[in-house]
Amino acid sequence: AWTSREAPHQLAVVDVATKKLVVPPTVRASGTVSKWSPDSRMIAVSDVIRGTQRVMLYTVSVPEAQVTVLDSVDVLEAHDFSWSPNGKWLAYSRPTELDASGEIILAADLWIAKAESGETWSLIETPDLVETNPLWITDQAFQLDRHRMGSEAEIRQTLVADLSSRGTK
Repeated sequence: AWTSREAPHQLAVVDVATKKLVVPPTVRASGTVSKWSPDSRMIAVSDVIRGTQRVMLYTVSVPEAQVTVLDSVDVLEAHDFSWSPNGKWLAYSRPTELDASGEIILAADLWIAKAESGETWSLIETPDLVETNPLWITDQAFQLDRHRMGSEAEIRQTLVADLSSRGTK
């Protein structure tokens, strides 16, 4: 649930079967984009911080309500992100270059986050490309879209991630 009279713009989780509050509304969020992990132990949220031009990507553990901030950037657009099938990883698109207005993304790289620890790193650095829409196929492989700003052509690529050495094949 995202809003209530008592706690506007806060995240709360309710167990539908028992109708009990599992995560109390203590996490401030407007819920721009949220996705449950495959094992239902976490919720990943990409959220524009109210009153700013900043967006955060974070996880909330259930039922502990432990918040782990994964990323924070100055852009008014939610992160594109995807859970790995085993729920251990998040792949996400991180803007690296904006136009003069700060509203148009000129370049974005693919980043990986370890869901449990919050550790993040750049998996692919391509300063002249916008990489978006990561979609995990297996726990080691995902697809993403790539394009150059000003180009109509998008390329859909499948990459195999070697997460042990922080690289791709």
